[in-house]
Amino acid sequence: MLEPYLSFKIYAPQEYLSRAYNDAPKYCANIVDTQLKNNEVILSGEIPARCIQEYRSDLTFFTNGRSVCLTELKGYHVTTGEPVCQPRRPNSRIDKVRYMFNKIT
Repeated sequence: MLEPYLSFKIYAPQEYLSRAYNDAPKYCANIVDTQLKNNEVILSGEIPARCIQEYRSDLTFFTNGRSVCLTELKGYHVTTGEPVCQPRRPNSRIDKVRYMFNKIT
């Protein structure tokens, strides 16, 4: 089974370098490059798409909103875990429209 991976760049103040770097494995992220520019750190790497939202929110929390995380699709990798299957949730808004449309006709 294939899993989508994203390449990311994180821009954060330099004092948060160690926290951002050390938290990466917790989110299955692989940091490839680290750069320092004008008291700012730039981390580049790749991360599974399923983990990016949680990493972004934690990053925003511990940097007090002073970080930016940019992503783009890198490709697909073979996953080693079990597939996650979630049942489709009904969309009540669409169901209401269908009901109203059927009532008119």
